[in-house]
Amino acid sequence: MKSAIVHWPQTPVSRRVEMTAFTIPSLKLRAAALVASVSLVWAISIYGFTNLGLVYQLALVPRRIDGLMGVITMPFVHQSFSHLVVNTVPLSIMAGLLLLRGVRYYCFVSIAII
Repeated sequence: MKSAIVHWPQTPVSRRVEMTAFTIPSLKLRAAALVASVSLVWAISIYGFTNLGLVYQLALVPRRIDGLMGVITMPFVHQSFSHLVVNTVPLSIMAGLLLLRGVRYYCFVSIAII
């Protein structure tokens, strides 16, 4: 009985390097996108702490047509400073993982989720 040997197609070495290597400008762009995203959430939330009317405008209000805008804006609203701090950690981790695929992918997924 003859054993079957399966030969998988080999990826060229240069292509393998391109897929795994990150260039310095690419990493800087991804880090800037991460910092910008987290900064935006923090800026809107801190402004909301000083202006309580903004929190009610951005929050999701059930059973009201004008409250549907909150579906898009509620990720930027936090109840307290500790709520904001605790949510920053998973946001940073998940955004960082998405940014490994690229900034365009991160933007597309962020918009699709909201």
